[in-house]
Amino acid sequence: MRRCWALVGLVGLLLAQSASSQGYMSGVLLHKLCTSSAPKDKDTCHAYILGVIDTVVAEEKELKRNLVCMPPALDAQKAVDVAIRYLQQNPAERPYVAATTVSVALFEAYPCRKR
Repeated sequence: MRRCWALVGLVGLLLAQSASSQGYMSGVLLHKLCTSSAPKDKDTCHAYILGVIDTVVAEEKELKRNLVCMPPALDAQKAVDVAIRYLQQNPAERPYVAATTVSVALFEAYPCRKR
């Protein structure tokens, strides 16, 4: 339980940083790319989200613990859909760093159960 609250606190601190002030992609831009009808924009959206997922998985291996417990059979499109749905349902989170917002979407969709 302590780890869970630590992660929630860390995510809160990260979300407090505005993406525009740091020069990173914001959730506003990611949402725009993801909802665009242009194939290039959609490809950029998907690649970005999958890159964030790869980063989360790499961090988990480095930390030797799971932060997000995605099902083994989860395909890439479903993971992308989770992130896009989060952006659509949480417009107040869009001004923040897109990578953090995607990570929060995954954390909320696939929390690790205490064993």
